[in-house]
Amino acid sequence: MAGGLSDEEFQRLQTQLLELRTSNYQLQEQCRRQDRELVNLRSTSASLEKELQKEKGKPSFMQNIGQNIGKSKKKELEGLQAENEALQHRLGSQEEEFRLQNQTLMDELTKVVAASEDLEKKNAELSKQLAGEGGGSDGSPELQDEVRRLRAENTALQKKIEACHRLYMSVCHQYRRDKLSRLLDRELTKFLSELQTPGGSDSSSDAALQEKLASLREQLIPEIKTSVTRAGPVIDIRKIEKEAGKAIMEQNTRLQEEVTVAQQRLQELQEWGAQQVKERDLQLQELTAE
Repeated sequence: MAGGLSDEEFQRLQTQLLELRTSNYQLQEQCRRQDRELVNLRSTSASLEKELQKEKGKPSFMQNIGQNIGKSKKKELEGLQAENEALQHRLGSQEEEFRLQNQTLMDELTKVVAASEDLEKKNAELSKQLAGEGGGSDGSPELQDEVRRLRAENTALQKKIEACHRLYMSVCHQYRRDKLSRLLDRELTKFLSELQTPGGSDSSSDAALQEKLASLREQLIPEIKTSVTRAGPVIDIRKIEKEAGKAIMEQNTRLQEEVTVAQQRLQELQEWGAQQVKERDLQLQELTAE
């Protein structure tokens, strides 16, 4: 049968056989490459599964974000509390100093009032004596000198009483202003601590925050007004002159300005709190979307 093939056909058969062998070798090489790729893919899949198991054992990304936010807020709150304690200590020392100054002024004022009363009695007695002797022009020069000296001392003591009274009013004003500052610091720190407490960020928490802000304003403004207008001067020696009245009006005006500034600070704090809540909601929404 082989003898019946022509040379051309035999050559064609050899060519086809070579092509088939070449194709077989190529297919075998491709199969080996695919086997190697399959082994690599299996090893990669196994390593990815191990990493996935490790990641499942770790805290979630949201939990890490919440913990980091909680730590930063906690540090900020601790700093505010430390600052508030320092202010409380300083205000306590100022209050003690005010009490000492007040006591000293009271003692000195009592002495001055007693001396003034004695001088007034002496002045009245001398005036009666001069009137009984027929007038100040007919009295002895020594008696007239004594009267002038006593009147000069009386005038000096009256000026000293007025100066002490002004100083006392200034100290009272400083004490009321320190008390107002302490009240503001306490309420603002309390509000910040409530604001920075970790919690939900839905619409109900936002509404609750707004209610807290409104109640804080309702509580703070009457206390500020009460602290500003509480208790006038303790000592009523004489009617306050026009100059002293003007000074008191200026002090009241300054106190009203301070109250206005405090209300503005409270309003800014409310706006800041609402902005913080909105930013937290946006961050949580972005993290949830991711």
